[in-house]
Amino acid sequence: MSVTAFLRALRVSAVGSKTHRGGAESGGVRKEEWVSSPRKPSLPARLVAEFEELVGHYPERKAALIPALHRCQDELGGWLTPDTLEACAEFFGLEPVEVFGVASFYPMFHLHPVGEHVVGCATTSPARCAAPRRSSARSAA
Repeated sequence: MSVTAFLRALRVSAVGSKTHRGGAESGGVRKEEWVSSPRKPSLPARLVAEFEELVGHYPERKAALIPALHRCQDELGGWLTPDTLEACAEFFGLEPVEVFGVASFYPMFHLHPVGEHVVGCATTSPARCAAPRRSSARSAA
């Protein structure tokens, strides 16, 4: 599968449809299909200016990718759209699949829309071992 086909598939799964609650016209649930635009994805000018300044702090341009993805996620709706990943790839001179690889590797990046509040749970072995002690300490009090 080519990179372009892969990102198209990701785009379809990420923003292929959105369900809205409410609306009497469809019994309370309305499904709205989104169509991705054929235009070339781009970043807002303010982010491009910020990224230009950011890359000056790193020995290589691509080393600023993770902070840039954080800024994109913070500024552009709380998640990284396929268009945003493509625009970041173009800015950093990387292949889109490389940017997707970074974004999908780290759990702090969201590739699908998320709610206003995101709750994370520690699932490491030390966290699992400490959890029973914390709950038993609460029940003893």
